[in-house]
Amino acid sequence: NLNNANFTGATMTGAILTGADFNGTNFSSVNLSGRNFSSYNFTNTNFTSANLTDTDLSNTNFTSANLSGADLSNSNFIGINITSADLSNTRAGAGVLCQSGSTGICKMGEFRANTYTTANQVAPAVAMDSAGNFVVVWSGVGSTGDGNDIFGQRYNSLGLPISAEARVNAYTTGIQQNPSIAMNSSGAFVITWEGQGTGDDIGIFARRFNSDGTANGGEFRANVIATTHIQSNSSVAMDSAGDFVIVWQSHYLDSIGPVYSTYYDINGQRYNSSGVGQGDITIKLFDGLNMVRSPSVAMDGSGNFVVTWEGYNEDGGGFGIGARKYTSTGTAGSIFVANTSTNGFQGNPSIAMDSAGNFIVAWKNNPLGTFSIQAQKFNPDTTKNDSQFIVNTNTVSSIGTPVVAMDDSGHFSVIWGGGVSGDTTAILGQRYDSTGTQGTEFMVNAFTTNSQQNPAVAMDSNGNFNVVWESLGQDLDNYGIFGHRYDSSGGNL
Repeated sequence: NLNNANFTGATMTGAILTGADFNGTNFSSVNLSGRNFSSYNFTNTNFTSANLTDTDLSNTNFTSANLSGADLSNSNFIGINITSADLSNTRAGAGVLCQSGSTGICKMGEFRANTYTTANQVAPAVAMDSAGNFVVVWSGVGSTGDGNDIFGQRYNSLGLPISAEARVNAYTTGIQQNPSIAMNSSGAFVITWEGQGTGDDIGIFARRFNSDGTANGGEFRANVIATTHIQSNSSVAMDSAGDFVIVWQSHYLDSIGPVYSTYYDINGQRYNSSGVGQGDITIKLFDGLNMVRSPSVAMDGSGNFVVTWEGYNEDGGGFGIGARKYTSTGTAGSIFVANTSTNGFQGNPSIAMDSAGNFIVAWKNNPLGTFSIQAQKFNPDTTKNDSQFIVNTNTVSSIGTPVVAMDDSGHFSVIWGGGVSGDTTAILGQRYDSTGTQGTEFMVNAFTTNSQQNPAVAMDSNGNFNVVWESLGQDLDNYGIFGHRYDSSGGNL
């Protein structure tokens, strides 16, 4: 019985502590690195500034413990209980430092997702389950030394990284890039990317994972029929049962003598929850004149889904935003236009949907040099819910591609890259309630040196949301992946 014992500054090398009761014990400044504390009870224990790196803390009880200033990097947090525990300034991972005042949760503030920081890590994507557990993925260089691959990092709803950064793709020849990710309510997820793989030099590949992060089978090629030309810009969505759909653009180059023409189709593939293909989908084909590209897809809780894209002459006035709804069995509805205003260029759409099928589409608009983010809400039957509206408050000369996320109650957030006073390449956001009432525009990134760009966003069923982006120089070596967690009221998590 070690209740209320004092080990301050002690050396615990070789100590065997199996079965001990540590209620109220003081481990302040003790080095406990590499220990197995799985399922231990550390209620009310003091670990101030202790070293707990590389430690198995799975299912460990830290209720009301003091972990302030402790280093828990690279530890196993699966099933950990930190109810009422003090995690102020606790190091929870290579890129995660819990903020002062973190009690019962690691308030991460701005965190780094990539552990390996050499060269570039870019093009992030993020997905959340209903409880707030989340996964961040990106493409770039990793410790495996295979060049440009797809990597990911898992986190629990408490903000603690689970397991180590891991490579997603098994095929490592050539380049794998531009990932997309979707997750169901229970935490199972699927990741897609474009690049080289078995059966195609420039195709769309994917891999499924269980909620515990273990791979559910090997990687597979989504573009089963079309293996010529270039497949890119994949987007994936998943329903609550784990059925999912992958969409992408097919890029063709034709030549007539010395003249080359380029055009795109939007294609897709449906899958059931076992990962078995349910048939190809031809969403929108190039008609010889009007180009279509940049697809985005969202799915409701029952497996019905909507695909949106930018298309030339889609709205009769240049580039517009087209969309099409499909039932869970793949039956297509009619193509409809998301934008009401046809003034200028409408492009780079993003779509999100709640469990009942209400959805929001956001896109970038450029009418004669003044950029804005526009959006439109829709009912499940694809009729427009109120009018098209402008998202951004600050008017800037350039603006990035928007991304959007929605919870089960219809609350949503729109995130984009743009300029504000003091930061010409910031990550910006706007929150809305289920009626479409707008909050106050906010800046996501705290680090404002160099460039922050290419954001992604995900939201859990309660409206908590995570934003990730790529930031130049913040990890001290080119681009890295950073993020920020928010609660449903927009407060820091």
